[in-house]
Amino acid sequence: MTGDTANLLAEIRRSGGYVRLVGCDRLKLVAPPALLPELAERVRAAKPMLLAALADTGEQDNAPEEGGGGVFNPRNNGATAQHLMAESSSDHTDRTRSADWRARHREALVYWSALHSAEDAAALAWGEVQSRWHRLHGLRAPAWQCAGCGEPIGRLTALDCADGNRVHLDDCLLAFGERWRREATTGLQAHGLVPPPDCELP
Repeated sequence: MTGDTANLLAEIRRSGGYVRLVGCDRLKLVAPPALLPELAERVRAAKPMLLAALADTGEQDNAPEEGGGGVFNPRNNGATAQHLMAESSSDHTDRTRSADWRARHREALVYWSALHSAEDAAALAWGEVQSRWHRLHGLRAPAWQCAGCGEPIGRLTALDCADGNRVHLDDCLLAFGERWRREATTGLQAHGLVPPPDCELP
């Protein structure tokens, strides 16, 4: 293992994350959400050396079991975000993801258009892909923290949301809903999707 590779792995561990082999040619990176984009780029750049180093140390990650966290069950993640890297070219991966998102949006439009007016179908299809983006990529607050206001839940009544977040039963529920929809819209626009004209933009 080279010094640069060892330093990168040590830095990821200090951040509270890790890198594991998934199969023989893929890596799984787990890191705090704020650090994930930068660390993912560095891991991509060092992928050949990391594959060799982790193969030597036997640090391989098996698929999580039912109900666990990870990319297969993102709703159960805590204060870390996870990224599975199957491609060495980030451009190719981004193009594939964008095409997948656009195809899913078209499918939703076709489905809802059979039952509703064009305007209603556009809103329902957009809401469907927003929800999917949030389930896959939305941030998850720790169980003790309100996902709406960011304050501790404390002894106040809280709602357990389907995405694993918890919110105070007051204006926090509305604030959280508005925020995750804005985040989802931004994420979908990055893949080339265009929201309906009446969609509230970030």
